[in-house]
Parts: sequence; C-alpha cells; structure tokens
Amino acid sequence: MKTKQIKILIRIISFICIASFIWITIHHFDAHVLFDLAYKIVSQPWHASYMVIMYGLAFVLRAIAWKWYLPQARFQTCIVGIFASLFVNHILPTVDEQIY
Repeated sequence: MKTKQIKILIRIISFICIASFIWITIHHFDAHVLFDLAYKIVSQPWHASYMVIMYGLAFVLRAIAWKWYLPQARFQTCIVGIFASLFVNHILPTVDEQIY
C-alpha cells in the first residue's frame, strides 16, 4: 500500500513541476532572446569554442582534484570517473523516468 501512495505522490509532484514549467514558459519565455543568442554563437565561433574549452577544462580540473585526493590513482582513471559521473547524471535519470 505504501508503494502505491509513494507512486501517486511522485505523479502529483511530477504534474505540479510540469504545470509550473508550462506556466513559466508561457509567461516568461522570449524566443527573440534565444534566437539572438543562438545567432551570436553561430556568427562568432570564438564564443562557442571558448565555451567548449572552458567546459572541458572544468572536467580536467576536477580530475586533477581527484588525483590530489587519491595519489595512488592514475590521472586517466580520475578522468574516466568524471566522465562516468557525467553519464550517470545525464543519461540514467532519463531512463529512470521511463520506469515510472
């Protein structure tokens, strides 16, 4: 019985989140701002490359920090761990949502 109540609660919270997202999108979304930013990225490739480099550097710095915490580990092991974490955080929640 508790499992059914938890599933109902999860459904209600999901519905509230979806309804809130739709309401906020309808009232506050400005497509012109989005298209202007997309145009800037396409027309000035320096900005896109800067973002990719900084995002990649963030992962390298995280791996270096893990290397400092675990001196016996290789750097490659640390970077693979960071990428595995990225995979788990971005891919598996999508799979989890499909289960319910």
